[in-house]
Amino acid sequence: MNKKDAQKIHALKRLKERYGISGDVSLLNDLVQAVQSGAAKIICAQTNRVSIFQVDELYFAYDKKRKSIATFLTQPMIDNPKRPTKHETCEKPFNPETEFWMKYFGCDSQN
Repeated sequence: MNKKDAQKIHALKRLKERYGISGDVSLLNDLVQAVQSGAAKIICAQTNRVSIFQVDELYFAYDKKRKSIATFLTQPMIDNPKRPTKHETCEKPFNPETEFWMKYFGCDSQN
């Protein structure tokens, strides 16, 4: 099993756990297509490789290297991440102090 296959299995488990939806690979493929076509809304870049997207009420991490869904997240996970993201979410207004700390230290100014 390669990393992409492992991500698909993990994502489907988290979809069931966090949203109560029993999805399949075709759902994941549809979401990947939405990302690639620009139909999915980008929320933030988690790392250089992984970004958080939204389609309808589903939030998910997309791995651009593997072109696959890494996991599904809930709204509270997006609003209160355990670790800082590479960039602030698109929803938040620009804050120079936070931008500075995230650019140079990879964390926000409160930590």
